[in-house]
Amino acid sequence: MTSDPLVLLSQDRSEARRTNDPLVDRCVLGTVDRNGHPALRTLVLREIDERLALFYSRSSAKHVELMNNGLRGSVLVFLPSIGVQYRIESRFEDIPRSVIEEHWQLKPNAAKRMDSLYERHPQSTVVDNFEGFKTLFAATAPPRKSPANACGVFLVPEVVERLQLRADPQMHDRKLFTRNNDGWQARHLVP
Repeated sequence: MTSDPLVLLSQDRSEARRTNDPLVDRCVLGTVDRNGHPALRTLVLREIDERLALFYSRSSAKHVELMNNGLRGSVLVFLPSIGVQYRIESRFEDIPRSVIEEHWQLKPNAAKRMDSLYERHPQSTVVDNFEGFKTLFAATAPPRKSPANACGVFLVPEVVERLQLRADPQMHDRKLFTRNNDGWQARHLVP
């Protein structure tokens, strides 16, 4: 087994894809708001040139929280079909605008329409009623180019914990990977 947790994650995600795991392209992003309250949300986890990436709107609370915390946060990846969990403590780096535009073009039209709406109605703001918002959504044409609020970050993992869940009578396998100047240091943890 390799000592690079990002290689392991890529291999595990490939195996989970073969099993049609419904969570293979999802992760949970953990941030802290300016009052110190934790916040979690599910996002699509993408791979771009062998790097993990998240896309979102600048109008979202997650963007503000990442910016307020020095572009730091945590990501949880759970692949139930193969019983593997990753907890990733990470720095984040802005994705260049050209890459945002290229990948934004691949989004479904509904997601493009939402990105356009976020410019006038920031994510998570209150609406009078859902039916009215659905009408506004239906009347919004998908833009041809990504709106200015479309952004994203690359993950720069610093600490990765991999937990392989095992059925009785076997013991779970839990490893901690810490990035250092020479790559990754791997240590076993009590499960």
